[in-house]
Amino acid sequence: MKKSVNYHQPRLRQPGFTLLELLITTVLSAMLLLGTSSLFMTFMLGSARTNIQRQISAEGQQIIGTLEFQIRNAKSVDTCTNTKLEMTRLDNSKFSVCIDTTNHRIYYDPVSTMCDMTDTNLLNSTFVLSNDVSSNNISCPLPVNGKHIVNLWFSLSPKVDPSSLTTDFKAAILLRNS
Repeated sequence: MKKSVNYHQPRLRQPGFTLLELLITTVLSAMLLLGTSSLFMTFMLGSARTNIQRQISAEGQQIIGTLEFQIRNAKSVDTCTNTKLEMTRLDNSKFSVCIDTTNHRIYYDPVSTMCDMTDTNLLNSTFVLSNDVSSNNISCPLPVNGKHIVNLWFSLSPKVDPSSLTTDFKAAILLRNS
């Protein structure tokens, strides 16, 4: 005996997603991924900027520290211009500090007043001085009560994009032995 098949009986729904459900899920997932990646990129750019700022600050403080120690312990100021400082130590040896406005660098020549602009005397290695020449300066006002003061100020920027991030450094250094 043959079994009769009823073709009018409704089919049972098979488990799975409809095309519309898959489309909505895909769109929502793509929007979530775009938002997450955008947030991640913003975080990474902010982190890179913070790292550059910290490195600029460290290099500037190192330059100020080096020059401040030498200038503070000098006996006298021999020559002081906007871009060059010549000094004499207690042992009568000479040294000089120069701001190279062409190449945007600071040099400290520990053995002469010639301001030897070689890599060994270069103080700013990773970052450059600001293009604004007026923000990179040396001045020596008239002595007060017989004491000399040397004012030093400069701005450091990244080599790649100097206008993106600039940090100013200033020091007023009183000579102990003048």
